[in-house]
Amino acid sequence: MFEIKERLTTENILSKISDEQIFKYYCKNFKQVGVKFNSELRDDPVASCIISYYNNKLWYKDFGVIGQKAVNCFDYIMLKYGMTFQQALGIINLDFNLNLAPFIEHPPSLTYVGSPDTNLLTKTSVTGFSSTIIIPTFRNWLEIDVKYWKNNYYLSILEFFDIYPIKSLEINGKQIPVEMHTYSYMVDIEDGITFYKIYSPFNKNYKWISNCKAHHYLGMNQLPRLGDKLIITKSLKDIAVLSLFNLPAIAPQSESQILSHEKYVMLSKRFKTFYVLYDNDRAGVEGAMQTVETFKDIKPIFIPVESGVKDISDFIDKYRYRATEKLVKSLII
Repeated sequence: MFEIKERLTTENILSKISDEQIFKYYCKNFKQVGVKFNSELRDDPVASCIISYYNNKLWYKDFGVIGQKAVNCFDYIMLKYGMTFQQALGIINLDFNLNLAPFIEHPPSLTYVGSPDTNLLTKTSVTGFSSTIIIPTFRNWLEIDVKYWKNNYYLSILEFFDIYPIKSLEINGKQIPVEMHTYSYMVDIEDGITFYKIYSPFNKNYKWISNCKAHHYLGMNQLPRLGDKLIITKSLKDIAVLSLFNLPAIAPQSESQILSHEKYVMLSKRFKTFYVLYDNDRAGVEGAMQTVETFKDIKPIFIPVESGVKDISDFIDKYRYRATEKLVKSLII
């Protein structure tokens, strides 16, 4: 007999568990509806966040971030872990054992928060938080890799940013199958734990797997000690392209993640002028505007919509090096 499962939707999730249960599982500082608490997404010594009811639904609001909209429980997971909407639903489905379809055994979460097996091993850092252990096995660069990266990112640039092709992947002691086009981004090493983003561009189930935390910024370890300009962008691919034009850049875990005040103060001592370059779509524009509203001296720039592409890595793929160099000079002055 075939088991007919209910579809994985917000409606079916909320028919089995409440939004309060979801918030309390993923927002550890939240204890009581209507009572303010400290944000987990940024430094928040004043307790500026609250989860309260509006129209019979719970909403998370951070009053310490100018322009930050109230979000529901699904949006909060997307915001915290840098997931897509479907990935957030998949994680809830897994963590609460809801058995809704589709079920993905190895969820594409940024922190691998789902725990399908109780015997998976994690390592606890000195800060007291458990971290997923990711161990990639590397392979040599092949012609298919050069073709995928379209020769625009020289291999020396990729390796400078610790981007390498891999042939196998182990997560918490379990072997995870990988496709031929799978790449490892080594983001940071902290408390003896190596933090990776694993990129599988053609995988339909999970394009990204990572154990990175919200305070890990891509490109941070490759920044010069001092500089005139710093670009906040949305991916390591974009960081690599900008480096071709001697423009240092960093990227948070997602466009919806606002640069922390602590990180901004630290970087302001090293760089004079800040820009934010996100995708020219709705999510990118909204993320850039929230950054600008929070830090008034950060300048928003976008790839022209008429170019037919959303980001600078797509732009260099389509228009090549010289046109990209000209565009960069016109945007960053």
